[in-house]
Amino acid sequence: MFFERAEIIKIDGNAYPISNASNIDHFNCKQHLCSIWQVHFEASKIEGLNPDDYIAWRKEAVKLLKEWDKMYVKHEKTTNKELGLIISTAFIPLTDLWEANNNFYNINKMVADGIHVPEFRLKALED
Repeated sequence: MFFERAEIIKIDGNAYPISNASNIDHFNCKQHLCSIWQVHFEASKIEGLNPDDYIAWRKEAVKLLKEWDKMYVKHEKTTNKELGLIISTAFIPLTDLWEANNNFYNINKMVADGIHVPEFRLKALED
């Protein structure tokens, strides 16, 4: 959520466009959370709390965080789907590599344990 605003994200040489709606939504969520933090959770306000002021401060904090949570749930349901698709597409090579390494590890473990490995598995691993 705190990524730099960009119209295009480049991952492994591939360019993925980011819609203006996503940029605005990211900015609004970030801005709202930062404004809550800077104003309500400022160190001088927290250090100066006494038992009489704490209950009112806590109620206000809960109210502000609930407002942000509503905003973020909307963000999660709309914008994150678009960005999640970009991330999942960009991670396909990494996922494939992990799966191949996992298969290689499992076959080596089978060989080390004395379990017969079918020839087609060894051939598939070489491909």
